[in-house]
Amino acid sequence: LVQLWGSDFHGRHDVAGETAARLRMPLFAISAEDVPANPSEIEALATLCEREATLQGAALLIECAETPGANVIRFAERVDSLVFLAATAPLPLTRMDLRYRVEKPSGGDQRQLWQQALGPEAASGGRALDMVAAEFRLSARDVGRAAQQALLEPGEVPLDMALSRACRDLDRTRLFRLPHRLGAGA
Repeated sequence: LVQLWGSDFHGRHDVAGETAARLRMPLFAISAEDVPANPSEIEALATLCEREATLQGAALLIECAETPGANVIRFAERVDSLVFLAATAPLPLTRMDLRYRVEKPSGGDQRQLWQQALGPEAASGGRALDMVAAEFRLSARDVGRAAQQALLEPGEVPLDMALSRACRDLDRTRLFRLPHRLGAGA
C-alpha cells in the first residue's frame, strides 16, 4: 500500500501511473466516492479488484478528492495487491504502507517546466516566465496545458499576456467547478 499525498492532484495520479508503467502493470482507478459503505459490499469489491489485479497483473489507484471515510481506508487495507491511495494528507492505516509527498512544483521548478513546455518560444519570455511561475501555483500537467493554450494565441499577442490569460483560464475553470462540488454536499 503506497500513500501518495500532497497538494498536487494531477501529480499524485501521474506518480501512480508512472510507477505502474515502470513495473509494466496496467493501472485501474476508482474514486473514493465510489467505494461502498456497507462492509459486505467492500469485501465484494475488494475480491473483484484482487481477482482483476491477479489476472491482469494490475495495480489499483484510489483517488480521494476529499478526506476519505473509514470505508475507503477499510477497502484500501483489504485489497491484497499493489494499491496507491492518493489523498491530500496521509491517512492513519493499520496495514504497513509507504508514504510519499507529492506537492506542486516550486517557483524555480515551475520556471523549468515552462521552459520545457514552451520550447524555443521560452527564449523570448524570460520576465513572463518568472511572472507566471511566481503568480500561479500549477501542477506540471497544468503548466503543459497552459503553455499549449498560450502557444495557440496569434503571433501579435505578447507571450506574457498569452501566458497570463492561459493561467487565469485554468484558475477560472477550477473556480467554476467549485460551487458544483459544494452544492452537492450542501
